[in-house]
Amino acid sequence: MTERLECRCYHNCPNGKLNSTCPALGKCYIHLESVSHKEHELRAGCLPPHKKGPKKSNFDVNFSFNATFIDQCHENVDHNDISNQNLKLLCCDPVKDGNLCNDRLNMTPEAYVQPPIAPELSMAIVIVISIGATCGILLFGTLFHRFYESRKCKAKANGHGVSDFNSTESTRLMDTTTGSGRGTSNLARRTIAKDLSVSTQDAIGQGRFGSVFSGTFRFDKVAIKYFYPQCEDSFQNETAIFHKPTINLRDEHIVGFVASDIFHSPQGEIKRIIVMDFIPAGSLRDFMSRNAAKIDEKHSLKMCESLVKGVTFLHMEINGQQGKESIAHRDLSNTSVMINPNGLCCIGDFGRAYARPIRENADESNQKPVFSREPTLLYAPPEHFLTRDPLRGQTFEEMTAADVWSMGLLLWEMTYIVGNVNGYIPAYSMETGIAKNRNFQFMHSLHSQKIIPQKPQFDILYKTTTQCLTFRWQDRITSYKALKSLQEIYSKPPA
Repeated sequence: MTERLECRCYHNCPNGKLNSTCPALGKCYIHLESVSHKEHELRAGCLPPHKKGPKKSNFDVNFSFNATFIDQCHENVDHNDISNQNLKLLCCDPVKDGNLCNDRLNMTPEAYVQPPIAPELSMAIVIVISIGATCGILLFGTLFHRFYESRKCKAKANGHGVSDFNSTESTRLMDTTTGSGRGTSNLARRTIAKDLSVSTQDAIGQGRFGSVFSGTFRFDKVAIKYFYPQCEDSFQNETAIFHKPTINLRDEHIVGFVASDIFHSPQGEIKRIIVMDFIPAGSLRDFMSRNAAKIDEKHSLKMCESLVKGVTFLHMEINGQQGKESIAHRDLSNTSVMINPNGLCCIGDFGRAYARPIRENADESNQKPVFSREPTLLYAPPEHFLTRDPLRGQTFEEMTAADVWSMGLLLWEMTYIVGNVNGYIPAYSMETGIAKNRNFQFMHSLHSQKIIPQKPQFDILYKTTTQCLTFRWQDRITSYKALKSLQEIYSKPPA
């Protein structure tokens, strides 16, 4: 007796059952029907005997699709028919593959390709995104502008605006300005007055040229030097030094220049300012006065080396596209040398500085102009009091030799303070006492006696110091020679 062949059926069973069998008159199949983009439903059952031609089968009333219309298991199927794209069948022949052969078929869900987005819808999406991005940018710009304006008003109300240095009330600088000039800062006209703010109630420094205040420039803390009206030449000279295209003073041993400006105060006065990097520790004099007990031999040597490096950098001429002219400072003192956050010296105050043009003939007859402003008398060289003709200028070599003399006195101060129970003592104080008025006549008398400061307790640099303090400027060593000597001493291991 021939065995009756059957197929497994799901959902398409003749008796209406969900899971049963059906008589295998043709092939058995399994079918994944797409319910949604991510969900599929498995169906199985019996296919009717194959009949050619598009004839509807009445074999199975519960059959979910027309077997002769879409029969992927036979030859008459049009696989390019769009209506057949979501129909996936796997078939088996029970005669060849055995009873309930579709139980052994396996079909996994496949990704169904979504229909492409219509061009009109794509364009609409692009337009919506563009409009949204534009609105977002405009909204951000409006909010930022309101925040900036409110911050300016708040700063003005709290008394932190730019003000006249003789006033206790802080106000914003007027828009009237001659501009920040050209050169190193590379700033546009009329930007300094708008971006600079300073509280003028307490000066952080005051000298012969003017007063120094702390402030902010574009959210960075800076130092602002206000020049007295009679020191206009110092302002012009220092501004020209930093703005000159052949001078590049970007060095760690030089106080950084930010900008300069001339503006009218609310009282109608002309104010001249130079904006520099803010140095929290202040000048060499202030630093050593506050920290005399903390300065040991190692720190003293580092301070001395950084000072000599700064002077050597100024005196050195560097050729090239980013070169630098030789510069004589001409007013080195314990107030023009600052102490940076690393405890090292950096040189500022270039009001009397002179820059020798590159390739200038260093002829003795080539005299330099006379400056109206006197240097700090305590650190001025002997020739300033004994042999200088006020009507005659100086050669550049005389100027650099004068810097070496001033540097020698500062080296003495930075070494004498080590181990000194009396704290910081300026040069010549041990020989002459603390004179209240070191005027020209006093210094003339001092140098006429050819007195140099006495040997300090920490005397490792005293030989180099005395080589800087010769009374004939032609006999002094150069700053570069002093640097090499100091580096040799500094590199020696401690005994």
